Amino acid sequence: MFFYLSKIFSLFLLPFPFFYFCGFLGLVVYRRSAKRKPMWPILIYLLFGAFSTDTISDRLFQSLEDKFKPANLDSLEPADSAFVLGSMANPLASVNEQPQFTDGVDRLLTAIDLFNSKKVRYLILTGKSSMIAHSGLAESTQLKQYLIKHGFSAEHILIDDESRNTVENFKYGLTVAKEKNLQNHYLITSAFHLYRSMLIFETLKDKHEIDQNITMIPIPVDYRSNRTPPGIEGYVPSAHGIFKSSIALKEYIGLISYSINGYINYRRLLQDLL
Repeated sequence: MFFYLSKIFSLFLLPFPFFYFCGFLGLVVYRRSAKRKPMWPILIYLLFGAFSTDTISDRLFQSLEDKFKPANLDSLEPADSAFVLGSMANPLASVNEQPQFTDGVDRLLTAIDLFNSKKVRYLILTGKSSMIAHSGLAESTQLKQYLIKHGFSAEHILIDDESRNTVENFKYGLTVAKEKNLQNHYLITSAFHLYRSMLIFETLKDKHEIDQNITMIPIPVDYRSNRTPPGIEGYVPSAHGIFKSSIALKEYIGLISYSINGYINYRRLLQDLL
């Protein structure tokens, strides 16, 4: 009994849920204090609370993550490279130019597994930084240095240290791959980001902006949604919940933005989403 009570009390007394419920009570009191007070502030507040739960954020993530089936690495055929999209380290937290890994580190770990199991001959690490103002080494450069320090041969690690978004990841990364005549790649990125990445790749091929012989086989990693229902915790607003919803909604905004700019076929996008 003590275990359950301690978990429930701590769940509601954490800063985010505590202040959220206090704010909601404040809105209710405010609306009852005078006549003709609008209802929309409470509705917006409730909507914010819903998006702050794991239940809603998981649904948002799963709508993106489940576009591709999980890959069985053992059954994969050999390819030329593991083509790894960036954003797996926090450049602002870098200490002595060493990468400080974030949730996306599964991208690198999966690429390492493919290389060690001889499924690929090269690792292609893409990305300088997604920060508007970036200083210091590119993320891909830091990752290469990290791998070399841990016993990997520099000869088998190719990097693109200039790209700032997914379109540039493909353009610059495949330019590096072309120097080694690499055409068959495993595309490794977070499961929620893989759908947009593959749409961009297909559009670039359709527009003949990259070599028509290039192939990208999608490998989803870094799943962010809960695959087992979390219980009561899934219905309580939390900082973690709103963080997850923000990432998922940002990905949907990215799909719309890239479609408007012509890097995603909007007909294909509408067909998939509707």
